[in-house]
Amino acid sequence: VGRETLQKLMPRLLAAVCRLENCAAVFKKLGKLVSTIALRTPYLQLLRDNAQVLKRVVSIIFENAFATDLITAHPILLDELIMPQYFSAPPSADEFLAALKERMLRIEPDDLEQQMEEMRLFKKLTVFRVSLSDKAGRLPLMKISDCLTFLAEACVRECLQLAWRYTVKQYGAPQNTDASDPGLAVIAYGKLGGIELGYKSDLDMVFIREENDGDTEGDKSVPCLTFYQRLTQKLLHFSTTRTQGGVLYDMDMRLRPDGDSGLLITDVKGYEDYQLRRAWTWEHQALVRARPIAGSKKVCERFEQIRDEVLRQKRDPEKLRADVLSMRKKMMDNLDRGNDKLFDLKQSRGGIVDIEFLAQYLLLREAPLHKDMVLWTDNVRILEECARLSIISHEDCEALCRAYIVLRGWYHKLSLADLKRILPRSEMPEECLDVVKIWNRIFDL
Repeated sequence: VGRETLQKLMPRLLAAVCRLENCAAVFKKLGKLVSTIALRTPYLQLLRDNAQVLKRVVSIIFENAFATDLITAHPILLDELIMPQYFSAPPSADEFLAALKERMLRIEPDDLEQQMEEMRLFKKLTVFRVSLSDKAGRLPLMKISDCLTFLAEACVRECLQLAWRYTVKQYGAPQNTDASDPGLAVIAYGKLGGIELGYKSDLDMVFIREENDGDTEGDKSVPCLTFYQRLTQKLLHFSTTRTQGGVLYDMDMRLRPDGDSGLLITDVKGYEDYQLRRAWTWEHQALVRARPIAGSKKVCERFEQIRDEVLRQKRDPEKLRADVLSMRKKMMDNLDRGNDKLFDLKQSRGGIVDIEFLAQYLLLREAPLHKDMVLWTDNVRILEECARLSIISHEDCEALCRAYIVLRGWYHKLSLADLKRILPRSEMPEECLDVVKIWNRIFDL
């Protein structure tokens, strides 16, 4: 049946792609998909009998390399193309989590392997829908990042719940803790913290725990520090292990106190001491984008108090300026892939990182006088707050935000096309020239 279906399908595939620009490349990718599903007759029949699905598949292959890779690796996503579901507004993290939990309820509680697979399928299904909504123009850029960020938050929260169940089953729980208040907080940094996640972003995170020097309450009790180390290791395992469904998310822990040489999890007092007395300026820049996303409400609130105190502390303006400029130069020297002919959207002068550094510098410089500046973790709202307080002009704010949105738009577009985030200098967005001018003016260069 499969061979007969394939013989009838091939002429339709040729007819669907023959008029397209670069039809040979499209047909090659389509052929790869067909070879993947060759032993799955229902999917071959779907492409043979449903002209709309075939049309949508060809359209995706032509203009959305990211979604093409998803379909090829996970043909079950073809079912989504029968009646595509687009997002018209980003669901909240709570809504994503509720949808994920509904799927997880179908799996035996002790079947960790299948639970990991289900989380990966849920993520890929959702990201696939987001990419279709993106290409269809149903969601603006900022809402795309909201979707991807809130999805990641939901997955992290579910990973924490699974890790808690597994670790408590082995060792018992620390005193006065439970699944709803595990005595640990997950702190999002970077793009996750700034609500600016992209399609291929990893997750920058730090773990903070309550101070608890006792042992867990269980037959195989261990010191609480050991318990929390194993809890965080298990959470990382659930997310970063490559299964049949791939990796859920890569997680980067290098922003924790003392970086790679530091403990995987820090207690609240140790975290506070590090941030107030030993952290470098660049670590306070990173703290600008940090926010709690999962775990104990009490520890999350304590983190926010520490963050507020650290970001609002008075600084030597000349040292702050010198530190920020020095770190930016190091990043450009080591990470900028641009040159006279190429523009790196992220690292070149006038790119995304310049705008991020401007927002962080202004917040660290002005927060001692304007305490509400620390309320935000995303660049756009920080810049808008700077304009509201007359720290920068409304014109400069609009120019920076416009450039930021244009650059991130390019970043998303090139990610979907599976291309490097580099443009010829001749195609560099003109908005980047405004960023350079504002950078030079603010830093008095």
